Amino acid sequence: MSTQVVVLAGGRATRLGPLAEHTPKVLQPIAGRPFLDVLLHSLADRGVERVHLCLGHLADRVKDHLRSGTLPPQPPHITTSTEPGEAGTAGALLAAAEHLDEVFVVAMGDTHIDLDWPGLVSRLPDRALGLMVVTHHPSGPPPNVAVYDGIVRAYDKRGVPGGLTDTGVTVLRKEALRLVAHRTSSVDLGELFRRLVQESALAAVAVDSRFYDIGTPERIQTFQDRLMDTSPQYRQKRITC
Repeated sequence: MSTQVVVLAGGRATRLGPLAEHTPKVLQPIAGRPFLDVLLHSLADRGVERVHLCLGHLADRVKDHLRSGTLPPQPPHITTSTEPGEAGTAGALLAAAEHLDEVFVVAMGDTHIDLDWPGLVSRLPDRALGLMVVTHHPSGPPPNVAVYDGIVRAYDKRGVPGGLTDTGVTVLRKEALRLVAHRTSSVDLGELFRRLVQESALAAVAVDSRFYDIGTPERIQTFQDRLMDTSPQYRQKRITC
C-alpha cells in the first residue's frame, strides 16, 4: 500500500491573532494560494498518493475548500477526521485511529519541508515505534532534540544545547499511540515523544533541509518570500503583480 501522510491541521493558531479568527491556519494565503494547496502540491510532486487531514478548529472551512474544486491538479486522495473538542496533536491521532495505517507519516499542518516522503517509512527500524526527521539546518526554532547512535535520547521544546531540530515530520507505528491512549484530556505529541524516548523507541534520521512554518505572520512572510524566490510559478506571480 502507498505511504499515508497524516497532516495535523486542527489547531487554533492563536499566534496568528486576527488572521486565524475566520480562516484556519492550513488555509492561510501564501502568495495567493491557501497553504493547504501548496502543501498538497508539494506532497503530490514527491509521490504521495494518500493524505489524511486531522481537523478541529474551523474544520468546516477546510472541508468546504476540499469540495470547492480549486485543489492542485491530481492531488493525493484525501480523507478527513475531526477531533472532539481540543484534543491536542496526539489526541487528534487517537481520534483518527480508524483511518490510520499501521505505519504512517505524521506532519504538522503549518510546516513545509521538501522530503522523500514515500521513502521515510522504509527507514523506520524494526524495533522502533517511531522515526523522527530532524535537521542540522537552522530553521527558526531552537535545536530541541539530542540524537545518539540513531536514537532520540532527549526531546525538549525549550531547547537542547548542541542538538538538532525536530522538523515536525515523524513516522509512527499506530501501536505507539497506546502510550497516551489512557489520557482523557488534551494530549500533545510532545508527550508521546517523551514516552517514546523513555522507552528508547524513537529513532531519528537527520536531513540537511530547512523547514518553514507559518505559525506567525512573520513566518508566513518568510515562507512566501522563499516561494517567490525559488519557484518559477511564484516568480512569475511576483513579476506580474
